[in-house]
Amino acid sequence: MVSCDLGDRLGLATEFSEGVDKSASAKAAVSEPDFEIVEHGENPAAWVGAGFDVATDVGENVPITPGEYGVNEAVLGWIQLVEAFEGNPRLGADRVDADGLNAVVVEQLLGHVQQSRLGEIGVHFNLPLAERTIVLYSTSHGRRTIVLHVDGGVQMFAPIFTHHTVSIDGLDVFYREAGDRSNPTLVLLHGFPTSSHMFRGLMADLADDFHLIAPDHIGFGSSAMPSVDDFDYSFDRLAEITWTLLEELSLERYALYIHDYGAPIGLRIATRKPERVTALITQSGNAYTEGFTPFWEVLFAHAADRKTHESAVRELLEPAATHWQYTHGVPDDRVGRLAPETWLLDQAGLDRPGNKEIQLQLFWDYQFNLEAYPAFQEYFRQWQPPTLVAWGRNDEIFGPAGAQAFRRDLPDAEIHLLDAGHFALETHRHEIAALARDFLQRTL
Repeated sequence: MVSCDLGDRLGLATEFSEGVDKSASAKAAVSEPDFEIVEHGENPAAWVGAGFDVATDVGENVPITPGEYGVNEAVLGWIQLVEAFEGNPRLGADRVDADGLNAVVVEQLLGHVQQSRLGEIGVHFNLPLAERTIVLYSTSHGRRTIVLHVDGGVQMFAPIFTHHTVSIDGLDVFYREAGDRSNPTLVLLHGFPTSSHMFRGLMADLADDFHLIAPDHIGFGSSAMPSVDDFDYSFDRLAEITWTLLEELSLERYALYIHDYGAPIGLRIATRKPERVTALITQSGNAYTEGFTPFWEVLFAHAADRKTHESAVRELLEPAATHWQYTHGVPDDRVGRLAPETWLLDQAGLDRPGNKEIQLQLFWDYQFNLEAYPAFQEYFRQWQPPTLVAWGRNDEIFGPAGAQAFRRDLPDAEIHLLDAGHFALETHRHEIAALARDFLQRTL
């Protein structure tokens, strides 16, 4: 497979040939296509002259702004429209006009994306490609056009997600699962104020090569939400629940992906049974005091005097604060990638009766995570787990100094600071997926 970065501004046009094999046997076949990448400039005649059957009425390929209709730098390769298998193999090529690619076509195309990879050409779909597919890219580098030629039909990987609830200590614990259990396992632990929903895209990206488990912590998402009077809302207890879940699932060896609250939970698990943890991936999953920013001042004040500072801390549970968690630190050209249902779903969880009291208790309990940092850092020094750090350099909750601090105890840690905020997966999922895939394939 060819490795290629196709630039940072994409305009797309597609053509599909006749004679696509739509049989069940063809759809069941799994193979890798051969890619040929040729740069020809802007003249469609040059494309035809090079042997590509491109419609002469494609016209000028006007770039689409990154973020528009969800188009972004990571839309790199295998492209397909369902209409190509419904008697209109030329859809796309004949619907480009002076205003650029028809918005309806773009939306239909992106609606069938199953997964994508940076570093490898690949946007995966769940139907076979046409025998000859041509994708035209305009980039910000002088409107250069790259022609991608795919020979041969191919069935793309479409991950199957399953959703489960198990009883742990009398409480319902929800988790998402994807991938083959015979593959290496990656356990994904979410932070505040979200749920396993934050990993929906990343799980699709990695499920072809890895087995993925993403639970909702008690009090979050679709897991049980007992009142603060009926459950010990502490990070010790959340870690115990997660540990028991992994035992129930008979997972003997696994890598951990930790974000925000997932860090103190996951690292408690790692220090309990270090030999079970094959690798660590941290995305704003803090383990050093250097990571704390001014955001934490009111929370640490609340830990020292709950009554005095509770009203200020409660503001962190309101819609404006939840929205800010997703939007701060996001560069202008990536804002369009943020899906509003992310913060709306999180806020709906916070607005459930009794949930704000749960979050206030966990805010207060966070102070005890700092007491666990020496044990976490000793684990790093002694066991040297392979570690990937993929962190938003613009994160105002856990700052980039927290990312760099991992190298103090883990000199071989692979540290990547992305131009992102706290929820980097929402804007840089494809970059993180590529980093994670490469890292896990080398280390597991």
